[in-house]
Amino acid sequence: MPSGPRTPRRKRGRGRRAATRPDDALRALRKEIERIDRDIVRLLAARLRAARAIGNVKARAGLPIRDFRTEKDVRARAAHLGHRLGVERDLVESLFGTLIEGAVREQEEIHETSYEGALRRVLVVGGRGKMGAWLSRFFHGQGHAVATCDPAGRLEGFASFGSLAEGLAWAEIAIVATPLESARETLGEVLALRPRALVADIFSLKTPVIPLVRKAVASGLRVASIHPLFGPDAVLLAGRTLLVCDTGDAGAAREVRSFFAPTSLAIHAISLEEHDRAMAVVLGLSHAVNLIFARALLKTGRTFAQLGGVASTTFWKQARTAMEVAAENPRLYHAIQHENRESASTLPLLLEAAREFVDAALANDPEPFVAEMERARAWFATRPRKGRTRGQSP
Repeated sequence: MPSGPRTPRRKRGRGRRAATRPDDALRALRKEIERIDRDIVRLLAARLRAARAIGNVKARAGLPIRDFRTEKDVRARAAHLGHRLGVERDLVESLFGTLIEGAVREQEEIHETSYEGALRRVLVVGGRGKMGAWLSRFFHGQGHAVATCDPAGRLEGFASFGSLAEGLAWAEIAIVATPLESARETLGEVLALRPRALVADIFSLKTPVIPLVRKAVASGLRVASIHPLFGPDAVLLAGRTLLVCDTGDAGAAREVRSFFAPTSLAIHAISLEEHDRAMAVVLGLSHAVNLIFARALLKTGRTFAQLGGVASTTFWKQARTAMEVAAENPRLYHAIQHENRESASTLPLLLEAAREFVDAALANDPEPFVAEMERARAWFATRPRKGRTRGQSP
């Protein structure tokens, strides 16, 4: 009796082999990628060893860390090779940008501790504070004998003096790194002891101590004033700035500057009076903008989690900066605003600019808004190109 159409019989095992073949191929290819990755990491380690060797040569010769012509040649050579091998240009540029920055970091670590001047006895007044601890480690890394003096106690790993008089009698350099709120009182106590040591403060505002500094210099004391424009979390110093203020004692300024000259810091001279005028903008305005942004976010009634789910790239950039500012010491940040006499003339510019922006943004005519953006764009175009001299970075 005829039967219906036959179903083709599957050969035993054929389906299983067909199903496993892609898996076998993937395993083999992943093994190949694993081998290539090991080779990449080994080559990366070799490249960093070569970068460290170059850094040692540069440090001995007094050469700057960054050689922009060489970096340009490296990038161009990589781009040409990538083109020949069919590798996307953006990928090559991103990879070699990371490799170059890694090499720069390796060389910075050598430069930051390549001080070759006379070794000194350095007392850090306020050594238990965050910047005091950073400075203690920095000077120790250069080979100086470092001790601290701080009512809060000793800094682990460093000698400590119980009194300013004892510490200053021992020291050749005294760095005053106490909080800004006690700047005038602490510096006054130090200078009243008329130390033989060179005294330098790191206060982020100078107005409260200018009379003390001028009087001390006029009386023959050696006094310098600096301002590290970076926080205690700084490990490497490329792209960061140190201000050296003119106290009227050029010799003291030169000596303090010499400790930081071998590093990759950008070091700039500024008068004591101009310092606070500049800080009202670069610290006062920038802090205020970020805290006002945070305050405005609170007023929206939305949580950070809610906004984060729909956030743009610009929002995240601004939010990250605002988060960093909000996490800082609020009393210090209040002092930076309140103690600076220039704040009274600088902060109202925010209100004026905000009113102009709101008017332009809500106007039916787009031209005022366009004009505002074009003025901003033109202002940012005046940004100076940073120097490439020793002690500076791009």
